[in-house]
Amino acid sequence: MSAYDQYEETREIAALLDQEGLKDQATQLRNALADGATGTEIFMMIRFRLKVMLNDGPLPHELSLRIKTFYSYLDTALQ
Repeated sequence: MSAYDQYEETREIAALLDQEGLKDQATQLRNALADGATGTEIFMMIRFRLKVMLNDGPLPHELSLRIKTFYSYLDTALQ
């Protein structure tokens, strides 16, 4: 069993987005946690929103790397 907490990672990334002034993106991630009915649905919503963030524009390098790593984890988990 993995000790990796995907929900906590989502909250931490949302907090980092808030710190960068990206309030809308942070809210979208938090809403995915609240709006999903199942774990799979939540992962799918988070993955989709992370992909949009990565495609929409420049993010600070460290945050971008963290999002890419998390996106990759979710992508693998959903296969």
